[in-house]
Amino acid sequence: MSILSTTQIAALRAALYGRRLVLCYGAGVDSTAMLVALHCAGIRPDAITFADLASEKPETMLHLDRMNDVMRAWNWPEISVCKKVPLASTGYQDLYGNCLKNETLPSLVFGMKSCSIKWKQVPQDQFLMGAKTGRTRKIPIPCGLSI
Repeated sequence: MSILSTTQIAALRAALYGRRLVLCYGAGVDSTAMLVALHCAGIRPDAITFADLASEKPETMLHLDRMNDVMRAWNWPEISVCKKVPLASTGYQDLYGNCLKNETLPSLVFGMKSCSIKWKQVPQDQFLMGAKTGRTRKIPIPCGLSI
């Protein structure tokens, strides 16, 4: 018995057919359920990323290791950990240090999203699309389709 109905599977496949599928995995209940639902629908992602703020709980990182065991068992790509690499001159290595150094709270507290963009979106974008210069220089990941 599947956790998805045949109608749900058909809708997922129709919505994703012919598209490059990259999942931004948050390591929580919802994103883990998303992986399970896609697996049940027979839809394999091209890449799975996780934005590490360098201040994650040890249990979260252990969960990532366990989920990578599942990804290997499913013959799926492993979860790629993406991290912002601040300049040494900033005096911090993570979001927590950034807030302490600048004597502020994450921008979400003020109704903005610049911390999420800086510490999550940009490192994942650079992982996927590549970066031509700098400490995070890398080529883009291939864009094969799995569906």
